[in-house]
Parts: sequence; structure tokens; C-alpha cells
Amino acid sequence: MKVFGVSFIFAAALVTVLSCVSYIAPFYFYKKLIHQKLDTDWFFLEGKKQNLLLPNEFIDFHSPAKKVNEDLWKKFHIRDLIVPLPYRNPFYYVVPALSFNDDESGTQVGLKITTPQGSLLNQIYFFPNSRFPNYMARQKIFELPYFKQVIKKKEPVEIFHDVFTKDISPWKIDFDEMMYNLYLLQFRNEFLGQKILSYGAIRGSEKYYFELEYWDLDYSAYMVFHLRGKDIYSFLIISRKSDNDASKIRENLVYNIDYLQSSSAITNILLKEFRALSYRNQINQPGMLFLFSAWTHQMNNRDILDYIVKIQERGSNNQPVLKNMYEYSYSRYGDVYSTRNITNLGLGGEVELQRKMKLEKINENFQPEMKKSQQKSIEEEYNEIIKNTVPKSQKFHKKLQID
Repeated sequence: MKVFGVSFIFAAALVTVLSCVSYIAPFYFYKKLIHQKLDTDWFFLEGKKQNLLLPNEFIDFHSPAKKVNEDLWKKFHIRDLIVPLPYRNPFYYVVPALSFNDDESGTQVGLKITTPQGSLLNQIYFFPNSRFPNYMARQKIFELPYFKQVIKKKEPVEIFHDVFTKDISPWKIDFDEMMYNLYLLQFRNEFLGQKILSYGAIRGSEKYYFELEYWDLDYSAYMVFHLRGKDIYSFLIISRKSDNDASKIRENLVYNIDYLQSSSAITNILLKEFRALSYRNQINQPGMLFLFSAWTHQMNNRDILDYIVKIQERGSNNQPVLKNMYEYSYSRYGDVYSTRNITNLGLGGEVELQRKMKLEKINENFQPEMKKSQQKSIEEEYNEIIKNTVPKSQKFHKKLQID
């Protein structure tokens, strides 16, 4: 009888222990997984990044400096974004920041904002919008029917918000939340990229960010994201630290950039606005901004790119704009378009050589008696550009037709 009692007590204890183990096991393994201290065939993170459990607090990009003068700013449609930029503004100068890589990335579109003396305040780079990602196929555990049901209950807007705001470090949580948090961990590991310093939500907006390491310690770099439906719009903004002008420009860009789908038809609208400018504005900053914006909706249209160069060469102090245009044209097309001898460009090597060769070729073909017929007016050049931008099926008129 005594032996039976001992056996019963031992069996009861074993059942209790096993019950506790079966209860505790999911929490134990979950805690190990989220802290990246356990790798299994069911869940394994590539790269093992830090700071994936707890996002930073909401960041506030509002500047303590006096707000920008809205009368000296204008919104331009660049790619899929509506971007406020200095316009007829004596305090800031806008320079294209175009680069070309002969691979899948192709053209990188950006702008620099400087002081009139050329001191760099801000840079902004625009990226094509992307579809909301799905990482369900990344881990075996995500293939379980129960797991799929948990994630399907979540809308993209909730997932995206939680990626940048939710603390997933607590481990005494229910099973559904464990499954969801593992998916957020996978999302962060893939979406946030390498070498991020911080990430989170932007206070006073529906935008999110992550801060990147930047080679120049005098500047900070932030990727900014906004989910619209199932499309993610993004841009990179680089700003000088501890500078009131840079701070208020960044505030204006971060909070006031909006989203509008690009279309080749927008090119004609912007070219029409360019045509309405005075000649003085056409050949300087205002004209450049309209032409640059128009080109971003037809980026394979070299006529517009060359037209920017031709018009800017007629203005004054446009060397920073022209330098980038020459360098981009050479990297993409292997040659440079130029019609005038511009000094103090700071070009070197092959780009400057190509520009000089282009000018020599123009001079060789130039005949004084043909001067009048060879020089086209701004209006004639504009009409030629318009003719090349409208669809072939659409009849061209000197008065701009917009469908």
C-alpha cells in the first residue's frame, strides 16, 4: 500500500511537470527566437540585425527655427511625389542630383538644396513606389495554416504601423500574438535594411522612417515611407545637423510632400507652365525646375534633357546645374550636349573633353551667312520639344493640346 502511494505521488508529479513543460515550452522557445539566440529549420533570421524588438519613440521633425516663407516655395510634381521646393527664393538654390548606373537601378533622381554660395544644406532622392511586401514564404513556420489565419486577419496599414511602432520583446503573451510578432520580426529584418541607427513613426504625420549611417558625420540621413493603399512611397532626405536652415527645409519636405501617380501626359502640362514664364525666369532657376519636373515623367526622352542644358546655358550662374547635367548625360549616353562655352564648371576628364569636342563640332559646322536661319527662338525650340513628347497618335498643334 505504501509503495502504491509513492508511485501515485510520483505519477502525479510527473504529469504536473509535463503539463508545466508543455505550457512553458512555447514561451521559452519564443523568447529565444525573438532574441535571435535560437535557430531552427522552422524559423531562422538571415543577418541577425540588432534593435529589431523595440522601435524608437516617435520622432519629431518640426524645426524650432522660424517656418519657411510659403511665398518663396512652390510644389512640383516629380515622379510620384508632389514636392515643395524653393522658388524665386534668394536664400536657397536647387541643383539636380542625377546619377546613372548601367544596371537594374538605372537613373537615380534627386535634388540638392544649397545656399547661394554653394554650401550644401539638404539632399533629397526619390524612389519608385513599391507594392506592400509579403514575407509569408520566408519561413517554414509561416506555412502553417494556423499561422496564415493569424496574419490574414491583419490589414496592411496595421502591419506597417506595427513594424515601426510595436514592442515585440514581451514574451508572456498569447499564442496568436506570438505568431504575429514573429512575422513582424521577419518583416523588420528584411525591410529595414542594413546599418540602421533608429526607426519608428514620425510624429504629426502618417509617415515612418529609419535613420541610416551616413559617411559624413555633419549630416543625418533618413528614409521616409508612407503607405497609401498597398503602395509604399519613399524618399531619402539628407540634412546638415545643427543648422536652422537645413532643419526647417527638412520639416517642410517631410511633412508637406504628397503623392500623385506619374504619367507621361504630365510632361506636357509642365512644359506649358514653363512656356508661360518670362524669358529671364526660363533661363534660370524657375525654368530649370519646370523642365526638370517635366523630364521626370518621361525619363527616356533625351530631347527634354538636352533642352534643359540649352536653356540653362543661356542663363547666369547656372554652373552647378549644368555640371550635373553634363555628367549625367555622359554616364548614361556616352556623350555630352552643349552649345555654349561655359566657364568655371569644375568638370574633369572625359566629360570635359566630350563637351569641348561637341563645341568644336558646332563651330566647324557653323556658317556665318546661315546664322539667322540656324538660331531658333525659345518658342520654336519649345514647339519642337512638345511635338516630340505628344503621342504619335495625337495630332500636334502649336497650341498645346492636353487630353
